[in-house]
Amino acid sequence: MNIAVHIDTEALPTSFLWPHINWLASQQPQHQWFIFYASNKSMPALLPPNLIPVVVKPSRKNHWLLQYWCRWRLPRLLKKIKADLFISELPLLSSHSGIPQIMVLRNGFFIANNSLANVKLWRFQKKQLSQFITQANHIIADNHWVASQLEMRHPASSSKTTVLPVIFQPAFVPILWEQRDSVLNLYSNDIEYFYCYNNYVTKPYMKLLLKAFSLFKKRMKSSLQLVLIQSTKEPPVADFHLYKYRKEVHLHVTKDVAIEAAIVGASFAGIFLQPDVWGDLGASHCIKTGNVPIVPDTENNRQLYGNAAHYVGEGEQALADGLMLLYKDDNYKQELSKAGEIWIQDFENNYASRLFAQTIFTTIPQ
Repeated sequence: MNIAVHIDTEALPTSFLWPHINWLASQQPQHQWFIFYASNKSMPALLPPNLIPVVVKPSRKNHWLLQYWCRWRLPRLLKKIKADLFISELPLLSSHSGIPQIMVLRNGFFIANNSLANVKLWRFQKKQLSQFITQANHIIADNHWVASQLEMRHPASSSKTTVLPVIFQPAFVPILWEQRDSVLNLYSNDIEYFYCYNNYVTKPYMKLLLKAFSLFKKRMKSSLQLVLIQSTKEPPVADFHLYKYRKEVHLHVTKDVAIEAAIVGASFAGIFLQPDVWGDLGASHCIKTGNVPIVPDTENNRQLYGNAAHYVGEGEQALADGLMLLYKDDNYKQELSKAGEIWIQDFENNYASRLFAQTIFTTIPQ
């Protein structure tokens, strides 16, 4: 089988598809993998023998040349290599090919706002996106939020969309005890803390979080703090200045991954309130640092995290009860941490790539 993959990236190590394709090529020697990439980018010297680089030049100087790529150049190239499947890291597909095609969508802002802020020829892609979504045999999104935005605007896409997790960011690792003390001093007045993200995805859940934290404080009489990792300086709720425990809630605005990783690694546990929390890899990064994520009890979350997460029901009382249980039972927390170590090992043993393989091979008609 011949599989063509269009890699679109400034550097291969940052590519979404490259780690999966490189692993699959070594695991599937019976298939030929043709990697389309820009001529000014170099491939690694050592590649599996069945991974074949192909230099392409889909010019973006104007929409006519990009249209030429989709309607004529790409179909001819796929025909020349006798491709059985085409996978694109761009929202661009072959307009005149009879083979199955898979499109990867990563940019949540693009889907939500129908704009391509970082691509010169956004007009062409904006105009053609709906057609490509309809044309694609399968769509891969790198988080549940992107998939939900896609389904909202293109309901028919839900039956052919798979959420495929991205690779961990290297900054998220277990933290040393002396580093932990320094982080506690900087971000929570030398007191242990839960942490949670306050951003455009989690904003609707901030009121529930603060109510649950109040119930936890009243019941447990604990000094434990709450750290919110924020994308802006905006308070979590409009009347935050009236919140009884506001002095024990620390708001930290940061876009520095190293600082974020330090806050995550030094925490008591992470709280994730949106129903399916894969989104920004938050809960997975929490596990990667040796901590325990507190997540909603949904089928998707249980399938993804197994025994490595602490599951809670809906509402502030259920969340508060979950915080109390984890706080009181140190043995239970240690069991979850050990399960997290196993989960990380399994994930790093190419869980995501196996899911990717399942997706692409079920797309091809047998």
